[in-house]
Amino acid sequence: MHDLGVRIVSTLLLSGALLFVAFFLFSVLYPRRAAAALPASPAPTVSSRPKDYGYLAPVARPLEWALRQVEARATRRAGRSSWGWAIVVTTFIVNLVLLPFRILDAMQRP
Repeated sequence: MHDLGVRIVSTLLLSGALLFVAFFLFSVLYPRRAAAALPASPAPTVSSRPKDYGYLAPVARPLEWALRQVEARATRRAGRSSWGWAIVVTTFIVNLVLLPFRILDAMQRP
């Protein structure tokens, strides 16, 4: 019987049903309070100082550069900033670059 209970609970956890119930109960017990209207803040500016990526800098800097280039072209084309689509397109480009290595790996596996 214990094994069946564990299976049911793990299935519910994996399906997200318990997580949904927990968030629902939390939202009922602790409702959000409406915040006062804040004054419009100015648009954030891009900092000119370099970011510190630590030991991931050799990977992070080219990815950031590519993301900014894609975002600039999406902005020019659509007339508004689109970081979401820039992330999608950059991910697609990175996957295209890595595709030959994935093919080679699949061919070498028995």
